[in-house]
Amino acid sequence: MTGSTAGRAEVCTGLSPEGWKADATQWPSPYVGAVLGAAVSFGSVSSVGSGPMLGDPISAPVDGSGGTKSATRLSLGSTSGTGTSSASSSSAEFDKPTRYHCPTTGFGGKVFGTRSMLEVLDVSQAGLEGVGRYMVAALLNARSGRTPVLDETAVRTMWNDLVNNGYYEPTAGIKWTGAEIIAYLQSTMG
Repeated sequence: MTGSTAGRAEVCTGLSPEGWKADATQWPSPYVGAVLGAAVSFGSVSSVGSGPMLGDPISAPVDGSGGTKSATRLSLGSTSGTGTSSASSSSAEFDKPTRYHCPTTGFGGKVFGTRSMLEVLDVSQAGLEGVGRYMVAALLNARSGRTPVLDETAVRTMWNDLVNNGYYEPTAGIKWTGAEIIAYLQSTMG
């Protein structure tokens, strides 16, 4: 983590877990929440918007220039398209939502199984499960530059230390539990 610089306070404007869930079509790359207007169903967790259904062709912004590329939204249960694919038929960014535990997020453990980052935003349990939703928001905030005091590496370290050690040590000898991590992350959210 980096702190404020001399004479200049760093301002955090991070979104809460609820804010990132509501804005799931605008997540910073390489993280994928949801596709514009797509209906996404996750068993008991469901989020439905108006527009095309999973499997329908979509046209959504995929580059920083404001341009659009056509892509085909794949079924969440499908394993096709996980290899290399042509940008004309499928964009890798829109193949499926980013899983919580995967190389892209760097979040270790198996707490959430195969759930996506978007699904974890719906978790309302205590313990590690409750911390997970704040870690999703913190990772997205760091990636989008909303938390200059907290980068993606620090977010990953918080989670992985908590999972592996039962605590996170922001400074030698200081041990934060899940509740203390949540309190800190909330302080970075506007």
